Amino acid sequence: MGELDLQAVQPRAYRVTDIHGEGDDYPDDLLDRDFTADAPGTRLLGDITYLRTTQGWLYLATVIDLATRMVVGWQITNHMRTSLVIDALEMARLHGHLQPGAIVHHDRGTQFA
Repeated sequence: MGELDLQAVQPRAYRVTDIHGEGDDYPDDLLDRDFTADAPGTRLLGDITYLRTTQGWLYLATVIDLATRMVVGWQITNHMRTSLVIDALEMARLHGHLQPGAIVHHDRGTQFA
């Protein structure tokens, strides 16, 4: 490796981001793994992804309409607190992408509990 000027790269340690307390109560899964919708704004899916940048981690929350498959709300910031998800949902609502009685499905991360 030295002759070829190669260096070993050590992967970063796994970092736990979801820490659940005892007795956490989660809402029922109203979609029951059926990720389809008959009309826009009635059934939506949210998720968070991690983006590594040269200045640290950023977190992107998205809200996707299951009828159109469009991203109808999003937010990006340097933390993974509840406000990240709420801001993405608020964007979808402010732009008229949520119908009364809409179901919004998220995974069981701590921001959603």
